[in-house]
Amino acid sequence: MNQDRQLYTDSHEEFSSKLKISGVNPYVDVPDQVVERLGDRKRIPVLVKLINPLAKGNSSILERDAEHLKAIGRLTDGNWFRTTFVPMRSEPTRLYLDKWMRETSNVSIGDSVQIILKIDSGSRELEIPLVLSKALAENDQAANAWMALSFSRRREILTYLNLLKTQKALER
Repeated sequence: MNQDRQLYTDSHEEFSSKLKISGVNPYVDVPDQVVERLGDRKRIPVLVKLINPLAKGNSSILERDAEHLKAIGRLTDGNWFRTTFVPMRSEPTRLYLDKWMRETSNVSIGDSVQIILKIDSGSRELEIPLVLSKALAENDQAANAWMALSFSRRREILTYLNLLKTQKALER
C-alpha cells in the first residue's frame, strides 16, 4: 500500500452521481479526483454506503440478508458494502451497484444518489467451510485441484457454499 493510499484508509470520500446502467449492470461514474485521492491502483477496493436523499432506506432487506452478505464478504461491520472501482478505458471509473446496495438504499436507475466511500483495507478472503477444509486436507489431489483454480473461481465456490442454509446441504 503506498503512503498516499494509507492516509485515506480511515477517512472517507463523498460525491453525488446519477445511477446509470450499462447492459444489465447499474453503476455510477466516480469523479477522477476521488479515484486519485483514494489510490493509484487500477482496481481500488472500497467500502460503500449509498444515500438517496429523496427516499427512505429499506433496512428490512438489510436485516434479512445481513448474515448472508457478511458470510460472502459483501458487507462489513457498520453496514458498509464491499466492492471495487472498475476503470474504463475511455470513460470515467465506474462503481457498480449490486441489487442489495440499491434495494437497501431505495435507489433506482436515473436517481441521483449520494455515495460515501473509503478504502477497504480488510481481507477479502472468504471463510472456508469446515467440511471443505477437512475434505481438502484428506485428499491431496482435491487440494491441488482447488489451488489450481483462479482466485475468483474459488471465491465463487466459497460464496455459494457460504450461502447454503443448512449443514446437510453443505455436506452434500
